[in-house]
Amino acid sequence: MSTSNGKIFCIGGYNSNITLRYLILLEKLEIKAYMNTARFYHCAIGEETLGKIFVIGGYNNGCLKSCESYDIDGDKWTNIAPLNEAK
Repeated sequence: MSTSNGKIFCIGGYNSNITLRYLILLEKLEIKAYMNTARFYHCAIGEETLGKIFVIGGYNNGCLKSCESYDIDGDKWTNIAPLNEAK
């Protein structure tokens, strides 16, 4: 989960690549663009000045090295450089 400007993002889950955005003031839940890779037990961190959320590693039928960034305004996931090794 990550927060940005009155929004809460819930990303992934068991065998899921979903992205959910909750608009706090409007009390509205939206489905946004899906991650490229389904994952859980991952790390997600928001970078508000860049308008991005970064998702790192995780698990899906084994440990993942893949990482992705989410453009909040563009509603798009992009694969970025992977981890050196999966743990």
